[in-house]
Amino acid sequence: MECCSQSSKVWNALQASKKQREANSNRTGPVEKLLNRDIARGYEKVPIPCVNAVDSEPCPDNYKYVPDSCVTSPMNIDKNITHLQYCVCKDDCSSAGCMCGQLSLRCWYDKESRLLPEFCNEEPPLIFECNHACSCWRNCKNRVVQNGLRIRLQLFRTQMMGWGVKTLQDIPQGTFVCEYVGEIISDAEADVRENDSYLFSLDSKVSPS
Repeated sequence: MECCSQSSKVWNALQASKKQREANSNRTGPVEKLLNRDIARGYEKVPIPCVNAVDSEPCPDNYKYVPDSCVTSPMNIDKNITHLQYCVCKDDCSSAGCMCGQLSLRCWYDKESRLLPEFCNEEPPLIFECNHACSCWRNCKNRVVQNGLRIRLQLFRTQMMGWGVKTLQDIPQGTFVCEYVGEIISDAEADVRENDSYLFSLDSKVSPS
């Protein structure tokens, strides 16, 4: 500003720009508040914090966080381990002979536990992971979903749409994020709750008795 005459057009423009910058620097925006350090209460391998930088709304508490699907009413679900398909692999289940991999057409995970590039997202095959009945190690290649949440997520308050969930890290393509879990209910109970609940139809394994 010292290089131009006072009250000239250039001087006035620079003066206006300076005042605008000062106004912006003095303007205090909403402060992000940590409302809960972990809404999962330690049930996940990584915490899920809740923050609000929009208004005074507290952390939501009208729900019960569950890391696994649960049964809340009498249902005859077959949990007999001897009825599970299983493999007899002694390696990391990367061979074509893995029975669980064959049920999925092949093992679809790479060494980073991500879906292979050739996995068809338009018509995805069912993925059968190894289970408690298998002979393989717990850290075999074909166990991903059962290992739970590994991505850092955050529950946050939005300007117009209530609460949302976002990631706090980059997620490479094919990475497992989290499992869709909730109450396992009967078709009759689903009909009762249909209007105010999120429903997902499962291919159930229920005993007839």
